[in-house]
Amino acid sequence: MSDVIDQALICTEQFLEAILAEHRKRKSTGRSRTHCEDCQQPIPDDRRKAAKGCTRCVTCQEAVEIHAHWRAL
Repeated sequence: MSDVIDQALICTEQFLEAILAEHRKRKSTGRSRTHCEDCQQPIPDDRRKAAKGCTRCVTCQEAVEIHAHWRAL
């Protein structure tokens, strides 16, 4: 049982490291897109100010993160 838990913790850690690395990479540029790279809808000003360097709307970003999480498992 502990092996399964250990593997889950390793997967979670890898997922979080990947997300943080992507966040840092985008934040370092500091320039957000005006339109989502996936759905092409405008990214609201509030999101662009709060998440410097964002390239996706909230809905598409959530979908990407959920997909990455399940792929890592």
